[in-house]
Amino acid sequence: MKKALFIVLMFALTAMSFISCDSKVDNSITFRNSSSSDAKINFRAKEYDVASGTELILKELPKGIYPYETLFTIPQGFTSPSIEGQVAGDFTLRAGTNYLMLFTSGYTDSTDYTIYVSLTTSDDQTPPETTGP
Repeated sequence: MKKALFIVLMFALTAMSFISCDSKVDNSITFRNSSSSDAKINFRAKEYDVASGTELILKELPKGIYPYETLFTIPQGFTSPSIEGQVAGDFTLRAGTNYLMLFTSGYTDSTDYTIYVSLTTSDDQTPPETTGP
């Protein structure tokens, strides 16, 4: 009787461990380059190229906090380039986190060229409510 109870208990524990663990991670980062420049992303010790007019999607990324940096090529003829936005920082990936990093560009005259970086996330950014003592 004790042996049968032990086997049932072990089977139940094993079944619960498979139910509670999901092997698929739904975290993703999308880099969309709508600028006139090519971009490079340095993320998790790897360099990714995102050519002008293309999109790169990194899927099933593990949870964690990962630093990133972006590099850009500037079109020929422009002598006063500038960048606005989050060109470097950290991606905080939780369960089901999605990021979109959008690159756009503009110029004011024949020398001033600006790249704009916009970063959004699907995670709720509302700080948790504090409860009284």
